[in-house]
Amino acid sequence: MQGSWLSTSIPKNKYRYNGIEQTANLGLDVYNAFYRTLDPSLGRWWQVDPKAEATMALTPYNSMFNNPVSFSDPEGDLPIIAEIAGLSNGLRNLFQGESFFEGFAQGWTQSWEITGGLFQYSNDLSFGQNLWNTFSKLTWELPQTLVGLTVAQGLNIGTAVNDVNFFRGATVLDTDLDGGAFAAGSYLIGPEGFRPVFEDHLFVHEFGHYLQSKRLGPLYLNFVALPSVAGFWAVDELFNQNLNETRWYEAQASRLAANYFDREFPGFNRDLFILGNAEFRRRFGFLPYPNPRPGVGNGANPTRPNFHWTDIPINLPFNGGLGLLGLLF
Repeated sequence: MQGSWLSTSIPKNKYRYNGIEQTANLGLDVYNAFYRTLDPSLGRWWQVDPKAEATMALTPYNSMFNNPVSFSDPEGDLPIIAEIAGLSNGLRNLFQGESFFEGFAQGWTQSWEITGGLFQYSNDLSFGQNLWNTFSKLTWELPQTLVGLTVAQGLNIGTAVNDVNFFRGATVLDTDLDGGAFAAGSYLIGPEGFRPVFEDHLFVHEFGHYLQSKRLGPLYLNFVALPSVAGFWAVDELFNQNLNETRWYEAQASRLAANYFDREFPGFNRDLFILGNAEFRRRFGFLPYPNPRPGVGNGANPTRPNFHWTDIPINLPFNGGLGLLGLLF
């Protein structure tokens, strides 16, 4: 509604998209950051990233990790979340009497690696397989991808990430978390020393969950991830039970992983993976290989599920009980 009360002298806000100044001169309609010029019609910078060496997984012309909803890059060099991670890790080092700059570099680099894992190219896979993995993470597996990315970046900001590795589409985080591991799509998060090697059967099992994620897509969170977390904390930990490893989603992950590693890696011992160190040694009198994490053995990973009455209340809130159909497969 027009009227004399409506002021037309208010200057136009030029700082709009991601806090970057908009320039409309000569009809260009671009955003001038400190280091680069952003073309909103392309979603790309006109110049290469001045810190492109931080990650080889992304094009140096990318903008905000290709995710402007979650990340901001007002200066045009790196998203703010990487700076926050660098600062928190630097301060941790400073309080521990170590180098601030080394801590900053570690947190900053790991932040880029965590996001770059979405586009990581594996030399063990074909070009088509790499392309499909990335496409799947950003479409079919998007819900768990966002959860995994958020959790991983949060752990990095919280200075809990020690190292980031990659394995055939998966991003593997060595963290300060105690005990077990968990998977959120392609993000596999484990304890100190967690590495993508088949001798560590905890990693092998979690990679099986990544294979599940690629199969189930948007069903993964409600049919696998959330019931698994609920079963572990609400039953196993609370009542000192050991039922989670034989629930259908855990047994299926172990079966997928056993089949995959048995096919791809001749040194992998399927029987050791299923039976665990104690039972394998009792039956055969030796161990083919140790777990590379010091002082940690390889536990059993059953590939056949069992029904537990607690499966019913665990599945009902997340999938209406439909998850119980997983026992048939």
